[in-house]
Amino acid sequence: MNKIACIINLLILMISCDTPFQKSIKLSGDNKDNLMEALNDPSINMDKRKALEFLIINMSSHGAMQFNDSHNSRVIPNNYNNVEEVRGAMDSLDARFKIIGISEDLKTIKSDFLIDRINLAFESRSYISNSLHYTDSCFYEYVLPYRVKYETLNNWWNPLWVQLKSKIDTLSSDAIEDIAMLVDREISKQFKYDKRYGLYPKDMTYQEMQLHKGGTCTHCAALGAMSMRSVGIPCSIDFIPAWGNNNSRHEWNAIKIGPEKWEPYNLGEFGSGVPFYFKAPKVLRKQFSVNKNILSETDGYKRPGFLLIPNFKDVTKNYIECTDIIISPNKEYKGLPVISVWNNNDWRIVWYGSKTKEGVKYKNMGKEILYMPQVFMTYQSAPMDSPFYIDKDNTMFSFTADSLKTDTIKDLIVWRWHWLLYRENITKHKAYNLLMWDNGWKCIARTTPDIYRNNNKIQPNILSSDSLCKKNSLQYKLNFNNVPRNALFKLAEPNQRPFFVKNGNVFYL
Repeated sequence: MNKIACIINLLILMISCDTPFQKSIKLSGDNKDNLMEALNDPSINMDKRKALEFLIINMSSHGAMQFNDSHNSRVIPNNYNNVEEVRGAMDSLDARFKIIGISEDLKTIKSDFLIDRINLAFESRSYISNSLHYTDSCFYEYVLPYRVKYETLNNWWNPLWVQLKSKIDTLSSDAIEDIAMLVDREISKQFKYDKRYGLYPKDMTYQEMQLHKGGTCTHCAALGAMSMRSVGIPCSIDFIPAWGNNNSRHEWNAIKIGPEKWEPYNLGEFGSGVPFYFKAPKVLRKQFSVNKNILSETDGYKRPGFLLIPNFKDVTKNYIECTDIIISPNKEYKGLPVISVWNNNDWRIVWYGSKTKEGVKYKNMGKEILYMPQVFMTYQSAPMDSPFYIDKDNTMFSFTADSLKTDTIKDLIVWRWHWLLYRENITKHKAYNLLMWDNGWKCIARTTPDIYRNNNKIQPNILSSDSLCKKNSLQYKLNFNNVPRNALFKLAEPNQRPFFVKNGNVFYL
């Protein structure tokens, strides 16, 4: 028995001493032969082998999403006039897209696919070398990868290389900005942002993009990365996991144009930057490898949602003025401290915190945003402390209702937030519920609207538009009396933003 135990311990020690490359080869199972065939191909020299090993080492965190066999895949949103027609077409055919699994690259990728990608990636890097020099690390993360998201594996680089190289060859300038401008201009002729694709959650292959000719910012950013990388330009996908004062999120591209300089842009708008129309709590940059710092800092905890596979790094400082937030929770907690924003009718996790002597620290967070500190346990998150707002001067306002002091909410109008702000027609005889945050949204008041003549163009403090409330028009208002001070409120209607009250005035967050 002692000999058997020694042999088992020796095998465990041998496995634990495996290099990351050896571990990946073992994890590939029956697909090991394909990986080794690619490594041993005559076209793969030492530099290419090193690059291929990088892909294999990090391949375990990548794969293609597999969806149910739904007729929705036959719905092409740009064949319909608006989002409602798309929704109707999808509903009439079948249920919405459902993810039923993931096809792991490490266990399915073929040798000829890898060899072709490696060879053309090195050729395109050489092609662009007179215009831009960059490190191997940058090349591995932002040029070399054979996929950009969770799309079905497809060869996008060859058709894009053929199309774009012939155009670049005609340029009189070899400045990287001019080349990128040309690439963006050519690609945006074929593919446009189209809000009808908001109901199409599937990551597209390049061939599907040619069919649909439009998509969300997610699809646009994927195509931007494919096109720039196909000609050797390092291109990232940067994203905001959730806006801090509106619904939804955003993705765009950034290309490397100098040793320490990246140029961000939306597809079809290279050179114009990426204006933020809403507040960003966090800006992240996708990469092919897993961020070991995030793994280390969250070690021992269950990780939520997008933190499960952290193939990204924090670049918030590159975009906005940010700050570190430290809170001292008023109760003990077990689990990973996270921080959320109110987005699309729920608290959406945007980052994680670390324990320090002072409390819980959240690094590089955006300002002028309402945050909720939470703790994430097995499958859900729970409030860790009161929600708070941090202003541009780093002053923190915590919302803890004071029932001994009261205020009045006057002339409240119902607004809906979804990309663009618009005013909802208030139903005269409908009852409206006022919710207050008290470790959860709780109804504290109910009222019906009163009619009045608008003389002041009442609007939220975050937007100014003459078209929203016309002067002297008949409007409806909501009044709530004797509400607690220093509280966070929200109407129970869908897509409502939280707000607070000061001296009777309403301030949306």
